[in-house]
Amino acid sequence: MSRVFKILKNVKRSPEVLNCMRKSEQWPDLVMSYLGFKGLDYPFTFKTRDKQQIVLETFHDLVTIWVIFFRQEYKVPSDCKVIIDAGANIGSFSIYASNEAPNAQIFALEPFPSTLKSFESNLKLNQLDQKVKVIKKALADQPGERYMNLEEDTPSQSIGIQKEGSKEGLCVITTTLSHLMEDEKIGHIDLLKIDVEGAEHEVLPTTSGDVYQKIENICLEYHPNGSRQKLFELLESQSFQLVYDLRNSENSGVAWFKKKVA
Repeated sequence: MSRVFKILKNVKRSPEVLNCMRKSEQWPDLVMSYLGFKGLDYPFTFKTRDKQQIVLETFHDLVTIWVIFFRQEYKVPSDCKVIIDAGANIGSFSIYASNEAPNAQIFALEPFPSTLKSFESNLKLNQLDQKVKVIKKALADQPGERYMNLEEDTPSQSIGIQKEGSKEGLCVITTTLSHLMEDEKIGHIDLLKIDVEGAEHEVLPTTSGDVYQKIENICLEYHPNGSRQKLFELLESQSFQLVYDLRNSENSGVAWFKKKVA
């Protein structure tokens, strides 16, 4: 009975399952594990039919590649030339985007040491060391230093920076979109993907209008430590229009904004 219940519960996942079947020969193991019918033997090297590879260490990593490769929460226009991957995690999005936009230079920010190590390893596995520039910093409202929690029960990929003034946990270097663009000599951003575990509520409101003018698309994962409505109103005030909003709850989900055509 529990097996039947699981099947019925996951009927809505059928488009994702079909994508998985199309994109990976490993689809039986991936589908069964993601839907909770069996587990994978970790570490597990996920491979696509396009010869991309990502080493998964935990179920959390499986969920990450699932939403990027199969649910396709983040859309990547094929003509992108510059992509910012803020909150690069183990590299799933950067690797996915490198295939979707083959001519793009990708600048990827990831501050957490253990996650960063996995990210760099996955880049080497895919021979993307030159195409993806790794920046060992966290995105915040100002450059400097901030602290990240060190919680045993929380995957490092889900840990965000703490509030200004906190001195507990792991100290990381921070930057802003403006400083990043200046440091890396970036004049225009075709796609900003931002998944920074709640820091979007300080990053986006403190980003200047001059920076927003240089961005074409924003793929945003928003978190419940702030107001979704305020973020959306802010981006709309900067001449972006909402293309889609995949909402998990009132203040949690993934949204794609595109610059309005003048």
